[in-house]
Amino acid sequence: MDDHDKLKKRQKQARDHSRSTRRSSLAHTTLRLINTLLIRLESFFSSPFRKAGSGEKRGEHDLEEVYSPIVGHTVALEETGYKVFSSHILGEGVGIIPDKSYSGVYSPVSGTIKTAPDTGHAYGIETKSGVEILLHIGVGTVKMKGKGFRKHVSAGDHVHVGDKLADVDYRAIKKACYSNVTIMTVTNSRKMEEVIAWEDINVDVGTPIIEVTH
Repeated sequence: MDDHDKLKKRQKQARDHSRSTRRSSLAHTTLRLINTLLIRLESFFSSPFRKAGSGEKRGEHDLEEVYSPIVGHTVALEETGYKVFSSHILGEGVGIIPDKSYSGVYSPVSGTIKTAPDTGHAYGIETKSGVEILLHIGVGTVKMKGKGFRKHVSAGDHVHVGDKLADVDYRAIKKACYSNVTIMTVTNSRKMEEVIAWEDINVDVGTPIIEVTH
C-alpha cells in the first residue's frame, strides 16, 4: 500500500470516527431529552392533586376533578346503606370504605366551606366554579355528637385541595355500631352537564374519583 492509499485510509477512518462520535452524541442528547420528559411526566401524573381546580376543557365545557379525601376503596352509592344517598337525591357521587390505618380527612376540592357542623361528621364545600360537594363521614354518625371527630375547619373558611378537614377515629365509629363509609356527592349534579364517579377502585388521598363537566 503506497502513501496515497494510506492517507485515504486514514482520512476514511477519521470520517468514520467523526460520524460515530456525532451519532453517539446525538443518541446521548436524545436519551437525555427523553429522560427529562419522562421525569416531568412522572412528576405530573404522580402528583396527588394533579390540576387541582384548573378547569380543564372537554369540548366546550369545563372539566373539574374531585379527589378522594381519604385512603380506601370506592363503592357505588347504592352500596353505602344510606337511603338518602343511595337514592341519589343528594346528587351523584361515590362511597369510600376507609382504610382504618389513616385518620385524616382532606379537602377533595379547592373552595369555600359552606357547612361544618360541630359534630364534625359532614362538610359542604363550594368550588369557585359553583360545584357543590357534600362530604359525609359515616352513616348515623351525627348521633355520636362529635365523639371521635376533630374538626380543622369552620364554615366560611377557604380551603385548597388536600387541606385537612378533620381527624376521624374510625374504630370509635365501628365501636359505636355505625357504618364508617365516607360518602361524597355533587349535590347540584342536575345543574352539571355530566358527573362521573369511579367505583370499585382502591384510592389514596388525592386520587381523582369524580369528574364533573359543566
